[in-house]
Amino acid sequence: MSTSPSPRVYFREDQRFRQAFLWVPLIFGSAFVSGTTVWMIMRQVVQDNPFGEQAMSNGAMLALGAFVLGVNFAIVLFFVVAKMQLEVNDRGLFLRFFPFHSKTRQISLDDVESISAVEYRALLEYGGYGIRRSRRATLYGVRGIEGVRIDYSNGCHVMLGTQHPDALFQALRHVVDSRAASE
Repeated sequence: MSTSPSPRVYFREDQRFRQAFLWVPLIFGSAFVSGTTVWMIMRQVVQDNPFGEQAMSNGAMLALGAFVLGVNFAIVLFFVVAKMQLEVNDRGLFLRFFPFHSKTRQISLDDVESISAVEYRALLEYGGYGIRRSRRATLYGVRGIEGVRIDYSNGCHVMLGTQHPDALFQALRHVVDSRAASE
């Protein structure tokens, strides 16, 4: 049984959400919500001092508290584990945006009209970071203002946010040029 050789990797990058403008409000907001929820439970359930004239039952307060703390924890956990992985190899361009993608996905390099390393404004041009789709554009971005834009002959484009735009550009250019030469 013959095995195909491993593809030659030209570029690989893992990115995580590490921006202070995200983490500072997330941590303070999470601490405030958690602290307030625990305080409300302690006041009503432990100290027997209900909120308002028509206070909810202790069981409802505990259930609501557990729900709020669970959602709060899930939001923080999402940003802790979220990561975008990019790889360019002999076989093409591959991306995984965990936890949205359970498997690595291949992004088409067919019908590429142009590739360029660019600066972009995620919020103004795409509506923010993450996976952003519109009729003619898709953004995969975690942080920063630099990326590589792949324009297709059908008028659509994909923007890949990266901390290493020149290296990603060179890797993609190499793969696209190699494919064009072999056709």
